Amino acid sequence: HNSIWVGDVVRVMDDMDTVKKLQVGHGEWTDDMAPALGQIGKVIKVFGDGDMRVSVGGQSWTFNPACLTSYQRDNDANLMTTENAKESKSTLVSILEKILAQKTDCESPCSLVIEAAQGNTGKVREMLQKHPDKVDIRNQGRTALQVASHLGHMEVVKILIQANANIDLKDDEGDSALHYAAYGTYMETHRCIMLSQQTTEVS
Repeated sequence: HNSIWVGDVVRVMDDMDTVKKLQVGHGEWTDDMAPALGQIGKVIKVFGDGDMRVSVGGQSWTFNPACLTSYQRDNDANLMTTENAKESKSTLVSILEKILAQKTDCESPCSLVIEAAQGNTGKVREMLQKHPDKVDIRNQGRTALQVASHLGHMEVVKILIQANANIDLKDDEGDSALHYAAYGTYMETHRCIMLSQQTTEVS
């Protein structure tokens, strides 16, 4: 597991029972950590004993490295082998990696997509106040709403929808935010977009 370093993008294991067992003596388990399971995060510190501090959705937790898989290499390989998994999904993984790997620059409206991918609600709100007309700006061909929908950042999705993000915008493969929410496994996000779609049709 030493192949994971500070700055790497990782996925947290989603099996709660296993994670609880692995966390004993390694950062321990608290119920507050539950939302981080199965999510994508970034390693911000590696401790002497190998435990890792991971930032997930704006919060950070200490995990046993056994709970983490490197998002880059492993997932791309797995995606290719699982019944030749949807091409679009593997491209999506590499695009999300590119977005997450970028440095944010407060002045650049493109950073909105990066902040949305990281689930930084405060930053997203702040940037939309500065650049309300940039809500649908693209980074790597994807909008903030699309990446936040896929990664399940519910609060970010709500803020973007309130800021009149265009739900129906498609990426270059013809997928809208709704498709992104469906690729991810976050029913709440999916429901939120469905609802706002209905309200926009009504109003």
